[in-house]
Amino acid sequence: AGIPADAVMAPAHRDALVMIARRLADRAALHEASARVGTRALSWRSAWAVLAAAGIYGDIARTVARRGAHAWDRRVTTGKAAKLAWIARAAAQASRRHAIPDTPRDPLLWTRPR
Repeated sequence: AGIPADAVMAPAHRDALVMIARRLADRAALHEASARVGTRALSWRSAWAVLAAAGIYGDIARTVARRGAHAWDRRVTTGKAAKLAWIARAAAQASRRHAIPDTPRDPLLWTRPR
């Protein structure tokens, strides 16, 4: 995007940084969806951890994308209550992980070699 490494946070490059962040958030959403499908192959406890992390970090990415240029005004975090909610939601999702429908896979996502 033409942003010098030593000037990533410079206000002059904010628009380019927003574009990059939105692209990364879109890519993260593809990985989040793929991780949800992949939990079908995991134990309940591992699926629970993956689903909780996907939700928590997915929320951060969605917030950065939604805030746009204002995402850098203050740190984007997930509060304790939201994390606990994701942990509870992920426990329920892990219990139903075998019913998670397949989603179209992006060919750029990593796939385990057969």
